[in-house]
Amino acid sequence: MIPESLQPVVAAIGPAATASIIQVYSGGELWVPQAHCLDENQPLVQLIGMPLAIRLAHAVGGRSLRIPIGKSLVRHLRSQEMINRWRKGLTISAIADLYCLTERQVYYIVGRCAAQTTQDCPNG
Repeated sequence: MIPESLQPVVAAIGPAATASIIQVYSGGELWVPQAHCLDENQPLVQLIGMPLAIRLAHAVGGRSLRIPIGKSLVRHLRSQEMINRWRKGLTISAIADLYCLTERQVYYIVGRCAAQTTQDCPNG
């Protein structure tokens, strides 16, 4: 479900920060400077913070990234983040509070992943 062009981004900065980038740059392009060219005033750094911007720059720095349009992609990334948090021991109730969802919605997302064996279900 994650486009091939964004897979290195998710691997470098995680699904939550990737979702933030998609929400801001959806349908456009994002220039990712090389790590030594980053500074606190750049929109990318302001959006995801310097530590994640450095990680992203090491992975894909020095080029433009085409950012796809899609609420379903953002939802998928959010679900990945929730599942990762659950696998690390966060309770369903805490995840529901964190994402302003009901416990039932979180159980559905986590349960759907547990029933799948495809790459759409992240390996925590």
